[in-house]
Amino acid sequence: MPAGELGPRSKGVIHLTNGIKSEFTMTEFNPYRNWKWVGRFLWLTIYYDHVFALLDPRRTKLIWIVEAKGFGVSVLGRLFAKIYNRNLDKAIPLLISEINAEKLR
Repeated sequence: MPAGELGPRSKGVIHLTNGIKSEFTMTEFNPYRNWKWVGRFLWLTIYYDHVFALLDPRRTKLIWIVEAKGFGVSVLGRLFAKIYNRNLDKAIPLLISEINAEKLR
């Protein structure tokens, strides 16, 4: 949200399979360098930083930095990290496929 390209006023909602929803808001937007999101998950505040590192003209390395703060972070943070890591393992190949398909259009 809003519709259109990602930008400094973007917001998103993650819908988990167990029915929990979590809204995230863009806090920093530097195209081609990084963007940061912040949102709530249960009793935690989650900070995401997506950092883009140019490897060569045809390749970019994407680094996700995830930080959590709040009540129960020592327990819930580990659980969140485990679930998030599993989801990324599924999502990254889909993202790569989508980017490659877009290049062919």
